[in-house]
Amino acid sequence: MQSRIVETQCIASYRDGEFVKFRGNPVLSEKDLPEGFLPADFRDPKVWKEGETYHVLTVGRGKDGLGAVLHFQGKSPEALHFRDFFLKNEGNLGNMWECPDYFQLDGKRVLLLSLMGVKDFIRGISEWILRNGFPYGRGRSFFYGKETAVGLGISIFMPRKRWNIGEGAC
Repeated sequence: MQSRIVETQCIASYRDGEFVKFRGNPVLSEKDLPEGFLPADFRDPKVWKEGETYHVLTVGRGKDGLGAVLHFQGKSPEALHFRDFFLKNEGNLGNMWECPDYFQLDGKRVLLLSLMGVKDFIRGISEWILRNGFPYGRGRSFFYGKETAVGLGISIFMPRKRWNIGEGAC
């Protein structure tokens, strides 16, 4: 049975002490997902601008139950389209992923994720990096440190909360 939950990506700005929702919301919805992906687990946008292009990473879950980092881009935040899979789970890194963050650290690009359903974290991530590279040789430069968890407290969600990012319903 498919979930009735539908998640979308929306824009709001903060003006004079109030959040103002963009009239064209949602800017990304079920129609923008790649084939085979569910609207129930389409969330956690990471947005940045590079040159004249806006980029958005979200997580999504395919009908196979595995998560992926979806990459959307456009000339404005209101005109985004699916570009490619930034990273796709092959089943060896748990099932669903959460809260992608993508940033530069000491001149290197870093992708940070929360992984759900990982049985053997260290072996799984080591095998994945050795077998696949990161991410599929598309010319991006990534930092590989020691394969270890950033933190394994009672909640391993939301690693990108390096600063306060507002999220909420459209």
